[in-house]
Amino acid sequence: MGLDDAFITVRSKILSVDPLPTLGRSYAIATYEEKQKLVVGSRSPMIKATTLLAKGKKTGGHDNNKQ
Repeated sequence: MGLDDAFITVRSKILSVDPLPTLGRSYAIATYEEKQKLVVGSRSPMIKATTLLAKGKKTGGHDNNKQ
């Protein structure tokens, strides 16, 4: 069993270490990177929703886009 294409950078990182890390250290690197991807991925929808809310808000009863 190997790392799929989503982990190309992790694979490169592990293989570039000299001497090669132990199996335990390689597993720790891969799981850390996987957790980071999950955290970053879970933030993205929240940021987009907040941006849409900010764009749709009108202040003081005036429409700033009309001239």
